[in-house]
Amino acid sequence: MTGKSNQSEPGFALLFASTKPLEVEAAISYLDEEGIHSFKINKKDSSYIFGEIEF
Repeated sequence: MTGKSNQSEPGFALLFASTKPLEVEAAISYLDEEGIHSFKINKKDSSYIFGEIEF
């Protein structure tokens, strides 16, 4: 898991990126339980399975 900052879009923030889908789903679930809307952007390569899922 790597922490990154997103300065390109106002109102959006990149919390972290991970190569582990279950880690991302757990974090999204936790935020949903707290009433915080979030989404993921899957940037993993489907053929070679490298890259990260940004959350």
